[in-house]
Amino acid sequence: MSDPKRIGLAGIPGSGKTSTARALAGLCGTEVGFKRVELVHEYARTHIAEYGTIDTLADQFAVSMRQIEWEDRATLAIVDAMVTDCPIHLGWIYAMYIDQKTKKDAMYASDLFTRLTELNVPPRYDFVFHLPPIPGTFDDGVRKSEHLDEDWRKEADRLIPFIFKLFPPRVFVTVKSVSLLDRVHECLRYIRENS
Repeated sequence: MSDPKRIGLAGIPGSGKTSTARALAGLCGTEVGFKRVELVHEYARTHIAEYGTIDTLADQFAVSMRQIEWEDRATLAIVDAMVTDCPIHLGWIYAMYIDQKTKKDAMYASDLFTRLTELNVPPRYDFVFHLPPIPGTFDDGVRKSEHLDEDWRKEADRLIPFIFKLFPPRVFVTVKSVSLLDRVHECLRYIRENS
């Protein structure tokens, strides 16, 4: 059996990653022919619910390592594809916004970058779909207030293509569609054409 396809949905909070990932995982079987698809959710939500906000580079490092663990565990199962609403490289965007106050912070930032680089040789993901934010207000009750700030959101969204130039997948696409169903069908088209 060949290695499972790794598919990531990348975007800032409020871009529809979770809904799109669920729908995409559900349709990959009928539309692409994957028999078994594993959906891997964003660990950061679980971390925030249990421990509070992610305020330090040590926190971000721990969250990123757990996301890696969840993805790796999913691909050990007998699956044709793994879909995640939080590709591990998104952690670098959040790390960039955490102030480095000590040498230990610098060490965590360096270790995270090194680990993300190592995991991307060869490319970790077959497909990463960048979902631009959906217009309107957003508050999921979990995120820090800065992640709701419109300036932060615009800047972070512009960083996503840059992050995936640093850590390139096999195929990177910025999705143009807006509605959930159209976004899913756009992703499915790229998966069919490039599988």
